[in-house]
Amino acid sequence: MFGEDFIKDIKKLGISIHEILRYIYGGLLSFLLFAIVKPDETKKVVEALGNTLTIFIAFAIGAAIYSIHRPCIGELLYLLHEWIHHFRQKEGFFTCRIHYLKKTFGIKSISLSTEAYRTIRDSKLYNEFREQQNSFHLQHSELHVVYITFVLVFFAWLFSILDPETKPLVSNTILFVVSIFCLVSGIVGNILLCRRECKVLLQVNQEEIKALLEKTQFIKSK
Repeated sequence: MFGEDFIKDIKKLGISIHEILRYIYGGLLSFLLFAIVKPDETKKVVEALGNTLTIFIAFAIGAAIYSIHRPCIGELLYLLHEWIHHFRQKEGFFTCRIHYLKKTFGIKSISLSTEAYRTIRDSKLYNEFREQQNSFHLQHSELHVVYITFVLVFFAWLFSILDPETKPLVSNTILFVVSIFCLVSGIVGNILLCRRECKVLLQVNQEEIKALLEKTQFIKSK
């Protein structure tokens, strides 16, 4: 499908196949949902554009959806997971990396603790855990797919109930149930992944973490 030069350029940019799928997925799902909610209009669009151009437009839409979703809606959903996990954390036993950073190093907020964790993860302190981190990165990509599915299916359901002339191929109830299922699955999956990431974080020397957090000004030097 792709030439060798294209593959080489992708590797030079450091882009992996699961990152490409992040951008493609949202556009393809949008076309599918539009076909479910507005089948006649979708058929007209595809016939007017042609199959090849439709696919490229779907890719472009997917890139736009992901670029907007990740820093906005995706980040809010991510913080929702952190909030739920943090407040159900048992004292003295760490399964949440954010709770660990707050309690151990005195970082004030959940959002700052999240950024602090990302700083630690991307530093040389994690060099011996890179193989595990690559696996976690793939699982984060999967969670992005789940959350994007929730957002798009939810908006498809909302559009369907607000437009009385819409005659979707599936019932509005099914769309709503699927969207909520994806939301719950994303939060549960995030908590499970957070537990695994926490166990890796606990293996890093606390003094080295403290020195890095002071250097990056997440905490004050004493």
